[in-house]
Amino acid sequence: MLKSLLSLVLFGLVFSFNLSTLAQVPAQITNRSFPFPDFGKATITSVLFAAHTPPTINRIVTENPSRKNLITLENKAYVRSAYWPGQPGQPMVFLIPGIGGVSDKGSVGNLAKIFQSWGYHVVTFNNPLSWQFALTLSPDGAPGYFPEDAEILYENMLSVKKQLEQKFHVRYSQTLLASYSLGCQHAYEILKLDDQKKDFDFSQVLMISPPLDLAYTLHKYDSVNQQGARINASKSLTVYEELRGRLISLYEHVISLAPEKVVGYVAQNYPLNNQEGEIIIGGNFKASLEEVLYVTSLVHPQRSQLFKSPLAPKNRNARYAEIKAMSFQDYFQKFILQKMYVRNQFIDSQDLLNSFSLKSKIGKLSADERIKFILSQDDPISKSEDVKLFAETFGDRALVLNHGGHAGFYWFPGFAADLKSFLKP
Repeated sequence: MLKSLLSLVLFGLVFSFNLSTLAQVPAQITNRSFPFPDFGKATITSVLFAAHTPPTINRIVTENPSRKNLITLENKAYVRSAYWPGQPGQPMVFLIPGIGGVSDKGSVGNLAKIFQSWGYHVVTFNNPLSWQFALTLSPDGAPGYFPEDAEILYENMLSVKKQLEQKFHVRYSQTLLASYSLGCQHAYEILKLDDQKKDFDFSQVLMISPPLDLAYTLHKYDSVNQQGARINASKSLTVYEELRGRLISLYEHVISLAPEKVVGYVAQNYPLNNQEGEIIIGGNFKASLEEVLYVTSLVHPQRSQLFKSPLAPKNRNARYAEIKAMSFQDYFQKFILQKMYVRNQFIDSQDLLNSFSLKSKIGKLSADERIKFILSQDDPISKSEDVKLFAETFGDRALVLNHGGHAGFYWFPGFAADLKSFLKP
């Protein structure tokens, strides 16, 4: 879910940890030697340890000429999918990141590199709740209705698949669908589509660090963001900006260290507690929403009624001030409920979010043997009782990690071995 914070990337970090060999049992608790027991620390270090994207990957570009000349976003109406080459005849993985996630930056690279190291082909996509997707592919620039987003992403995936086969002559044995964080909601809808259309015929579907109860997750971070705003009422910087500055300072120390010393340094000098870590997580969620809303304010059919502030090529401040005031609940209420004409089906945005939540679909999910989950016991975006429910329901199709926060363990060297054992490729 965390996007690349100010493009902070560490190049080629390799760490040596000893993990005991753990047999697969229902709801296995693993990664006991993971070095960050605090969920805030674990989550944010996913940014510090984000994999460097190699220049050798192939980027497949989808453009939207009709939105090419929008004010302040001139020539930005394109979205890129990234192909990470594998070995002929090996499986293909289609990978969807979390909110705001793009195909070639951030923690998506950690997962792509794991699969690629096994010889797998990997294609990474933008999450529909990213500004590039909103600008290029979303009909009204207001993504968030997951069935509609999934249909658009599915067609984009199919176009990329055809290019891989026809232009790059990629040959592979089977196709896996992988996702993490908010990408898991899209993966669920894509799987439903493919069960009807059979364009991919996914052999396995992997959901990592999903928000199990979407209403809980988004409403929680609306509250966290409001809390951050209250703390910051008398300061010139937002609390999110202040805390982010402390992370940047940490990064500047970390990048000069030898790789084997980095983990110890972070463990001893990490500048944020769990409460502050939650504000950073919520701030990153909200920053992604604000980027989407900026696009919405330019292309939505009702934009003149919804956004009043002026906009000039070199001045977005007034527009952003208006956008920053909108919460996740506001966004789903004002755009998604009205856009899809579901007001007769759902009383409010919480009702709508409940209908999207994986928790509400647990029966259908558990009936599909292809679907597997990787969860953290201390993931702050899901309630501990929901993690326990999924662990017990899915048995040996749920790998439950002792620590890792939200999507904070992909960089951990032992995770690759656990993942391979869990998928049983």
